[in-house]
Amino acid sequence: MDQLEKKFIDLCYEEAEIGLVSGEVPVGCVFVFDDDNGQQKVIAKSHNRSNEFLSALHHAEFNCVQQVVNRFSSNYLEIFRKTTVIITLEPCIMCCRMLRMLQIKLVCFGARNDRFGGAGSVASIHNDSRIKCPSLNCLDGLDSNRSIQLLQRFYEQTNENVPNRTTTELKSLPENTNRDDYQLDSNPIQSSDHLFKATYKPMEFRCLVRINHQSESDLELLSNEVHINQFTNHPNLINIIRHFLLPDGLWYSIFPYSPFKSMDLICKPFGLPESLISIMLVDILNAVDYLHHNNIIHRAITGSHIVPFGDLNKSIKFVLTGLKYNYDMNDRNELQAFDYPRNADKILKCLSPEMLEQNIIGYNYKTDIYSIGILCCELANGIVPFDQMSPDCLLFYKIIGDTPRPLDSTCEEMKLFEEYANQVECTLQRRYRVYCKRKFSSEFQEFVNPSCLHGEQSRRMSAAELLEHCFIQANKQIINSHSSKLALLSQYLS
Repeated sequence: MDQLEKKFIDLCYEEAEIGLVSGEVPVGCVFVFDDDNGQQKVIAKSHNRSNEFLSALHHAEFNCVQQVVNRFSSNYLEIFRKTTVIITLEPCIMCCRMLRMLQIKLVCFGARNDRFGGAGSVASIHNDSRIKCPSLNCLDGLDSNRSIQLLQRFYEQTNENVPNRTTTELKSLPENTNRDDYQLDSNPIQSSDHLFKATYKPMEFRCLVRINHQSESDLELLSNEVHINQFTNHPNLINIIRHFLLPDGLWYSIFPYSPFKSMDLICKPFGLPESLISIMLVDILNAVDYLHHNNIIHRAITGSHIVPFGDLNKSIKFVLTGLKYNYDMNDRNELQAFDYPRNADKILKCLSPEMLEQNIIGYNYKTDIYSIGILCCELANGIVPFDQMSPDCLLFYKIIGDTPRPLDSTCEEMKLFEEYANQVECTLQRRYRVYCKRKFSSEFQEFVNPSCLHGEQSRRMSAAELLEHCFIQANKQIINSHSSKLALLSQYLS
């Protein structure tokens, strides 16, 4: 193949990698148009998004077809006849029939699809004489080993549609409880005094190691985390690779490696733009919606429990951690909970008023929605609401309905700042001067309050409803644009 063809094939596999990171079957597709001057250019590219939309009509080929139809609305049929489709895996029967109907010039694919292939593996839709339209020219074997490796990684990694929960890391690490096999970096990660970046020495495998000193309360939380890890399975939820308790009372938990800091550190000192917050929210809301559908309340959604994973040159996803604080409602008829998390001092600021009150009314999964509102304020302002406030004051202000918000030039606090600026310490002066020069959208402010922070839990939106909120919809362009999203994330995660 010449260099131009290799460029297209590499682009195709890049799309498949994006799908893999997103928890999709890793199939990438590129549509290449041959113009009248003999020049070739990419007119569409995509990966599988069937899991994201819960629809088979979002196979990579369908997504590309839709892009072409939207881009060339007046002459797309003519465009298709001059288009070569490059795809990492043999098209399924449905997609093969569609490509033939559109009279695609040529289809080049990587590995054979022995389960659903429509170009000879299961059915020969491409040249079946019973179909009354021109045959579809197909060429197989384009870097097929690369495609097979992607599929192997998919069936080994965490994915909510794979029945047996395994990960590449878990398969790679032999069972052992020898702490000497883990070489810890010299300093713990900044947001924690017991979480370390480490290397599993026998295989030179990078991971995160958390070390807890055993106590009755810690042991209950850690057991809770292990329990929930056994049956939750979502690409935006952290998974434990291994855990073991040593005779000296130290509990080791091994997690996948991420080179990035947690979001509570990334947002410092003055907060993040709302467009970046919207990107993160889509991942986290999907994870929270998954938990709620499985009757699980997270109870500790904070910036310190959200970590970016991936590669800034390929794809990034945001992962929710802190599952040791979760509460399993067990009985789906149980509408309210009354359990209070142990060792909750570190998460008090994100807890809802109804959980802090511990009254006979109890709380439900909408307590997590309140925490998401507090999270938005933390990420927008660069500091968590109610910071440095005593527990009794925090409880008082939350119960009387004192609601935080993303701070900008429209806030009443800014007017007070102008009046008392000279009496405020320098650090706070600098912070408020940044806030005075910015303005968040009304959609973002409404997303935070009342959609998340409403005092009545019944009037807060669900995670699924928040995914359809006008704030998320207003940022769909950057959320759905892979290149724009990575460019924005690179500014803050590098």
